[in-house]
Amino acid sequence: MKNIVLTDIELIHKFINDNELVSHNPVPSYEELYKTSINKKDDIILLAIRDNKNIVACAIFQIQQKKIFKINYLCMDLYANEFYDYNNLYVVKGYEMRFHEHIINWAKEKNVELLILRNVLNHIGKKNPITNKIKIFSKNKSNTGFNFFTSKKSLRYGVNNCKNKGAYKVEHIFGNDINDYHLSLLEKMHLNRWNTSNTYSSFNDNSRRMFYSSFKENKIITIISLDSKVLALHYGMIYNKTLLFHTPIINGNLKNFSPMSVLLYEVAEICKDMKIEILDLGLGNEKYKTRFSNDIRKVYTYYHPVTINSKILFNLSKILSAMKNTIKFK
Repeated sequence: MKNIVLTDIELIHKFINDNELVSHNPVPSYEELYKTSINKKDDIILLAIRDNKNIVACAIFQIQQKKIFKINYLCMDLYANEFYDYNNLYVVKGYEMRFHEHIINWAKEKNVELLILRNVLNHIGKKNPITNKIKIFSKNKSNTGFNFFTSKKSLRYGVNNCKNKGAYKVEHIFGNDINDYHLSLLEKMHLNRWNTSNTYSSFNDNSRRMFYSSFKENKIITIISLDSKVLALHYGMIYNKTLLFHTPIINGNLKNFSPMSVLLYEVAEICKDMKIEILDLGLGNEKYKTRFSNDIRKVYTYYHPVTINSKILFNLSKILSAMKNTIKFK
């Protein structure tokens, strides 16, 4: 059995190409993470375990300076976790503790103070994780499939109202047909929507757009227009038979036309056309996710303070944030 550490980007890419690495739905593939790091010029680390000829554990990480209570600390986290709802940490059953030790030991070598394994689908290590339940809609758990959406009176009313009031248009753009115009529209709408609501838009970070442009092969953008004005837009991710409802944006100036209802209706229609089995509604507690889900998917987050100082800060943060049931690291 061999512990593997790769920090050279060319060797990481060769490792990805030379090995059959498993990515469970709906997490990004290692190729997707590699291409994102190239586009963003990020330094990444690949940690893995090989047993005989088989890769039994693998994950890609990034080390960054972060801050808590105005105190800087060195954090190691799964790469691109700030963008993806699910993060890729692959480990074969029975190798969890070995991989956990491999990750911790390498983090200590690099003077990492806090290790975070955020929103992963599998248990790893001895610590109890923070569990989050992501709401999903499973076609196979509904007697009517995606007609569950399209038969809803409120959704049908929204679509019919738009069609009766003006020129109604729906576009679906797939993969590499997504271009700068579509991404600029996405960015502009996101900034307008959230900044006018006095809420921070992730696009205030200049590097945010690079996530959306790095790996377009499995992406879809839906644009719904009414009289040449964009009513709603959605940027989604397709993983086999799952569509991840990643970035929905509505036009706040057209709320009278029920943009979210219309968007859900049209996304359900394209799910039918594409033979999607699961519409994953993603992270967040918006009310519509409860209304339109019929199942959940559990994800787990592990915080591993590596040094004594980080343990003190981490425990203090847990106490202060207990009322909100969240741990705020920036």
